[in-house]
Amino acid sequence: MTPYRAAERLAAIVENSNDAIFSRTLDGTILSWNAGAERMLGYTETEAIGKPATFNLPPGRQSNLARNNEKLLRGEVTAPHESSRLTKDGRMIDVLTSHSPIRDSAGKIIGASVILQDISALKRAAAAVQESEERFRAAFEQAGVGMALSSMDSRDPRWLRVNQKLCDILGYTREELLQLTSLDITPPEEQQVAIDHNERLSRGEIKNYSREKRYVRKDGQSIWADLSVSSVSGPDGRPAQVISVVRDITASKRAEEARAQLAAIVDSSNDAIVSVSLDRKILSWNAAAEHLFGYAASEIIGQDMSLFIPLDRAEETAHNRALLAQGHAVIDRESVRLAKGGRRIQVSLSQSPIRDASGAVVGISLIYRDISERKQAEQARDNLAAIVENSNDAIISSSFSGIILSWNAAAERVLGYSAGEMIGRPNTSIYPPGWTSRIARNIERVRRGEVVPPHESHRMTKDGRMIDVLTSHSPIRDPDGNIVGASVILHDISALKQAAAAVQASEERFRAAFEQAGVGMGLRALDLDLSNAPWLRVNQKLCDILGYTREELLRISSADFTPPEDRQAAIDYNEKLLRGEIKNYSREKRYVRKDGRIIWADVSVSSVSGPDGRPSQVISVVRDITDSKRAEEARARLAAIVENSGDAIIGRALDGTITSWNAGAEQVYGYTSGEAIGRNAIMLIPPERRDHFESNQKLLRDGGARPPYESINLAKDGRRIPISASLFPIYDAEGKVTGCAAIIRDISERKRAEQEILKLNAELEQRVAERTRQLEATNKELEAFSYSVSHDLRAPLRGIDGFSQLLLQKYAGQLDAAGSDYLQRIRRASLRMAELIDDLLQLSKVSRANVTIETVDLSRLARSVLSELGDREPQRSVATDVQDGVEVGGDPRLLRVALENLLGNAWKFTGKREEARIRFGAREQDGEQAVFVEDNGAGFDIEYAHKLFGAFQRLHGAAEFEGTGIGLATVQRIINLHGGRIWADSTLGKGATFYFVIPRALRHETTTA
Repeated sequence: MTPYRAAERLAAIVENSNDAIFSRTLDGTILSWNAGAERMLGYTETEAIGKPATFNLPPGRQSNLARNNEKLLRGEVTAPHESSRLTKDGRMIDVLTSHSPIRDSAGKIIGASVILQDISALKRAAAAVQESEERFRAAFEQAGVGMALSSMDSRDPRWLRVNQKLCDILGYTREELLQLTSLDITPPEEQQVAIDHNERLSRGEIKNYSREKRYVRKDGQSIWADLSVSSVSGPDGRPAQVISVVRDITASKRAEEARAQLAAIVDSSNDAIVSVSLDRKILSWNAAAEHLFGYAASEIIGQDMSLFIPLDRAEETAHNRALLAQGHAVIDRESVRLAKGGRRIQVSLSQSPIRDASGAVVGISLIYRDISERKQAEQARDNLAAIVENSNDAIISSSFSGIILSWNAAAERVLGYSAGEMIGRPNTSIYPPGWTSRIARNIERVRRGEVVPPHESHRMTKDGRMIDVLTSHSPIRDPDGNIVGASVILHDISALKQAAAAVQASEERFRAAFEQAGVGMGLRALDLDLSNAPWLRVNQKLCDILGYTREELLRISSADFTPPEDRQAAIDYNEKLLRGEIKNYSREKRYVRKDGRIIWADVSVSSVSGPDGRPSQVISVVRDITDSKRAEEARARLAAIVENSGDAIIGRALDGTITSWNAGAEQVYGYTSGEAIGRNAIMLIPPERRDHFESNQKLLRDGGARPPYESINLAKDGRRIPISASLFPIYDAEGKVTGCAAIIRDISERKRAEQEILKLNAELEQRVAERTRQLEATNKELEAFSYSVSHDLRAPLRGIDGFSQLLLQKYAGQLDAAGSDYLQRIRRASLRMAELIDDLLQLSKVSRANVTIETVDLSRLARSVLSELGDREPQRSVATDVQDGVEVGGDPRLLRVALENLLGNAWKFTGKREEARIRFGAREQDGEQAVFVEDNGAGFDIEYAHKLFGAFQRLHGAAEFEGTGIGLATVQRIINLHGGRIWADSTLGKGATFYFVIPRALRHETTTA
């Protein structure tokens, strides 16, 4: 290429450059002016050429021309440095400037070329990024919860940054924590869980997790914390670091454990323990209640308590409720309740009012003890009872005396000194000569609490270089808010673009931490009027918690999802934040989701100061605790049952030490809770019964339970109290026995009543014996009557029938038709009289029969009876349907008689049907098995159903259907003997159905009618 072509190409590069490029003589006259200079500074080539090069320099900068000429004459190139220029329209712009010598053909320096790069936009972007970073750093440091940034190494997760709140929670200084890992303060038995979670974060399987865990404070104390951990991605998009949010929940955890212990007493009790609201709705239902009544908690909670109260006990229940509403307990009353299916259960019950914190009665607790076996025994005896990353900028802190206190890695990179070389030394070693007074002015502003905004300055590196930096100063405050030093941030603008990119990356990481947090986070304006405090930024987790999209949340304020009755509390807290009385607070509060559902959240709110140091925004950390809140309320309700019970409910350790003592225990024994808790429960046991106490303790330690038993205890005043007690172990979440509980009832009144009953029973037995003698005499008279009917009445009938038959045989030819008809009528009347006598004898035998109870297959009996009926009338075609498996407990002989009568009636009354049908079976009706015989025969008028089961009662004429009217009376006697009942349903001309029920309670035993 010719020299001409080369020169032409270089000229084209200059002319098309985006940078301002111009040349000047050594005395400063502009010789050339490219298009980039025209675009940047606004002057045309014509306007600029010939003018002095200082014409667009700000005032005070013209002297720099002489210094630059000195370097140029020595042949030096002036490296790019920051400067300023005035544009044609009067604007001041920031530029990077470099000067190079221009030589003639003989190599003599005759002028200079100047290159200007406009960095105004870049500096504005860097300033905005810096301000954003400062806000996030303030949020991290001033958060009302512990926050930490650590490495991603799952087995050696080093702390990189911690805030003061975390130091307070764990009892370490910031420097001590930064020498530890999170595993160092985790109990050994929980470390593997932490490692497993961190490995899943490292592999990217999860982005965050929340859990409750324990920490070991520096003083050795074990505390509980609510931990939310999120991974923060690096520039390559892979998990690089971990940010943790730690909230001390030790106090609430201990309160929860206390409530859980009381709730465990209820859940583990052998007695049915139920709580109901004042409007009779069931609120809680323990496992023993499920066992006693047969209802699962899921099917009965929310139902009316009348579901298990018999109608005949409604008045008693209303009286008890009235007493409870007035605050009186109902202790150890015997009553009857209904199990699922209608079975009646005899119970001993205690009812106590449940009070809220103000003492108002808000519900009722009921403790039921099944006394069926005891009552049965009595019956036999009575008669037969629970952020910020490390900055890429140099950050230095120093005391007001100028001694360097901290020196980060970026300071080491920018200035060349290690932290070990600088910490403890005066900061004047990095300031250019003559800058002492300027620095002193900035320090004085910091001492007043001001933040010195970013401004241009210079610093000296270890190797003696002077570098240009952007500098800002901020006050450092101790935990009490006192200003104790200054922090300085230095940004090396010799490589401004690279530094801006690094700061941008830092902001993105902070944004990632915000967005990927496992808890809801939001930034909003700080204003007393919640409706004027819009959200400025929210993360996706907060959107998920409240049910809104991000766009919807950013259009509304926190007032829109705060219940009206909770808004004043939020305003009060905002006022304290605005006045600077508090910097943060944590509390539980309610939110209204978009779908209208109320949720509970644990909220930590911290104020974020603006550039003027005054609170201007708040950052909120929101964690949904709706499920745990509901569980806590359930445990509190169970604890209230225990505390308000009229029975003595006592919790104790495995060595017998009393750990809880309710108001019922105070009433039974006379000891206050302060007097009882901490002492051994053996103080309540008489000396002669203490061996039983020790054996009960061993049983409970082994996980066994002691069902209800009666014993004697000692009151505070020495009285011996007859009691009924049940003992059961209390388990922790892992199923380990941690203690035991006892529910004890004073049965003094019941014992006195039993003595009275014994006295009455003795009198009753005497009356029963006398009545038995009278019945025996009556039965003998009935037997004599039956014998007379059987023999004395049959003999005349046999004579009448016999002689009538002889007349018909021997004198048939001498009798006319009327005489023969009269004799036939006599014979039929005598036969009917014989049938009546047989039926009366059958009814008499049934009434006096001994009933032997066993399991009877009624289906087999029905088939047998129908087969016999078919054999008697083979000419009839009757469709029969017998259901399989119909069984009852009863006397097989008597039940056959009952079926013969019922099926015989069905057979008889379908006699005039061409398509006769008889069906036998059983169906469930009101919890009972109702056996039925159904036909499509003549039926009867239901208006006369009350006459069906009387002796000699007939609803059809003898000429229409034969019979004596004794059969159904016999059936009723048989069913009555079995303790059952019988009834019928019919429509005249459309058939009839007879039903009977025999109690399922009948077992293999013999009773006497």
